[in-house]
Amino acid sequence: MTAPTTLSLPTIRNHDPRARSPQRYVGPLLAAVGFGIVMVTAIANWVSIDSVGSDPAAVAETTLWAGGFGVLGLGVIKVAVAVVLVGIILRLWIRVDAMKQSLPAIRVRDGVAPVHSTDKRVEVSPDAPQPLLIHRVATRLWKPMLAMGAMTVILGAILRAVGAGQGGGTESFRQLAAWGIGIEFLGEALLLSGISFLLATILASLRHGGSEVQQAL
Repeated sequence: MTAPTTLSLPTIRNHDPRARSPQRYVGPLLAAVGFGIVMVTAIANWVSIDSVGSDPAAVAETTLWAGGFGVLGLGVIKVAVAVVLVGIILRLWIRVDAMKQSLPAIRVRDGVAPVHSTDKRVEVSPDAPQPLLIHRVATRLWKPMLAMGAMTVILGAILRAVGAGQGGGTESFRQLAAWGIGIEFLGEALLLSGISFLLATILASLRHGGSEVQQAL
């Protein structure tokens, strides 16, 4: 399998197109794990409702650690989405390679004029167009964005869990809560940025893959 050297895409070299895609199973599995984490934290919050009037410190502690792991569960679900998107990109390039091998065998023979039915102005070039700047940026940044996002979310959840053990209302509790919440939401933003860059990578693959197919003809 080949991929454009000007774009940083998931590797598909020596990939068997007949093999089952692991992303097809890993993605839903991660989504289920993330949903399970969110459900556990939601139940923990609901259980603490009875202590709102009698033990507000315990409620604050539960809210802190449960909120941290709830955001962590959402981060796991976002990683699951990213895994599925990577699988889409890999399969897309498998289809591109298949078309590059098959279409030249059925192209219009010499002496037969092709039919043009477009009314729009087009430009014809013997070479594939260079990727756009946003595509080059997106294909290189989705990996570090996802990696940093995952690590940041985990760090924020740990800080919130440690803060919950300091006792509600203490200075350490408030400090760790502030740091943990801010760090976790920074991680969520990084994960969403990584997913956005993955979507842009899919668009880049469609654009460059189509041009490679045309060039093969």
